[in-house]
Amino acid sequence: KRQVPPHSPVDDAVAPVLMSSFPPGSLSDTASKAMSPRCASPPSPCNEVSLCKEPPKSPTVVEIPKGVKDYIQQYKAHMAERSQAIEAGLTLTSHYVDVQVIRREILRLGKNTNKCLDKELIITGDIDRQKHSVGHSQIFSSLNEDKCKRYILLFGKTGMGKTTLIKKLCHDWSKDCTPQFDFVFLLDGKQLTLTEPVYSLQTLLLSFSSFAAPCTDLDGVYAQILAASKRVLIIFDGFEELRDYEMLLQTLEKDLVMSLQKDSKVQSFTIRQLFSAILQRVLLPGCTLLLATRPRGAASQLLRRADSLLELSGFTTAHIETYMSKYFTDSELRDAAVNYLESSGYLNLLCWNPGLCHLVCMVLERSRCSEALPRTLTGLCHQVICLKIEKDRSTQPPGKTQTDEQPGQQT
Repeated sequence: KRQVPPHSPVDDAVAPVLMSSFPPGSLSDTASKAMSPRCASPPSPCNEVSLCKEPPKSPTVVEIPKGVKDYIQQYKAHMAERSQAIEAGLTLTSHYVDVQVIRREILRLGKNTNKCLDKELIITGDIDRQKHSVGHSQIFSSLNEDKCKRYILLFGKTGMGKTTLIKKLCHDWSKDCTPQFDFVFLLDGKQLTLTEPVYSLQTLLLSFSSFAAPCTDLDGVYAQILAASKRVLIIFDGFEELRDYEMLLQTLEKDLVMSLQKDSKVQSFTIRQLFSAILQRVLLPGCTLLLATRPRGAASQLLRRADSLLELSGFTTAHIETYMSKYFTDSELRDAAVNYLESSGYLNLLCWNPGLCHLVCMVLERSRCSEALPRTLTGLCHQVICLKIEKDRSTQPPGKTQTDEQPGQQT
């Protein structure tokens, strides 16, 4: 019988099995593709920070004690406040632009999974990416609840907004946009530098996760986490490359596994051991995992575990205009900046990357579109560094002397 290709997760249109065009990527990708016109993305089902539409069905609810319910509400309020900040002066409410998240497929043929992930992705064009785009509420909705893996890999080049999207997902949870989870924990890869064996799973989640809130009943909350691990989402961020995850997926020693499973509350483990145990399903085997990283490097271990592979596709022309309208509060300066970008092909191309778009806006704001602007990426970075140095000097305490400001005395 003739096999029917799978359906798109968005509009039920039949998706081609293999797609032939150029994939989205960094500034070093094919110039001809990068300069081609882009299609505006459809509005996301959760474009506003506090707006949710038709959240996915929740897993079976385990009865939650009142004290734990109270903590969850306090935790959500704490996360709603702490997750707002994107960087200095920027917040989700004021500057967030909802970029496309694309569900991708990978060729898993023989030894291919040992090659670099960014070279093994099935190539897609603009139209196909539109068909495979998913809203924030759909990132978790297609997972099979009967599977214990539930691995989601989110990747994107440097500056594509992985951390910003993760903060948005955390904020959405705090506003009840993802009710299938009772708990959401964000773990930072930079914590791997903490090498002392003085941590437990309880302290890692409830005291050392990025948005941890004060808790007066650690044992009660932790017991609920263990009892309903299918309603727990753990997000990993802050890892530079795939190989950092691959190292954590190396088989744990048998004695360590037995010790972790016997009593994970004992504060005698390193952060690395706990991260590895979570990723390898030794601890909280029923939870959902979301791992953010760049696509560079081999990912054989991850690909064997992953259920879903998602990619941030960057700004379209419409996204750039939306971001600039949020960044520039002065309408006259905003119009001048948009006009300048339209006449500057190179700067306009850089804005495809959200991180670089922010830097371009900083330079345009400072120059008020009246000075000669950079024509290279190096020139752009040089001007941004000069702006930051100037800003730091202007905010120095009054007690600082002129000698303290000399370049030779900077640390």
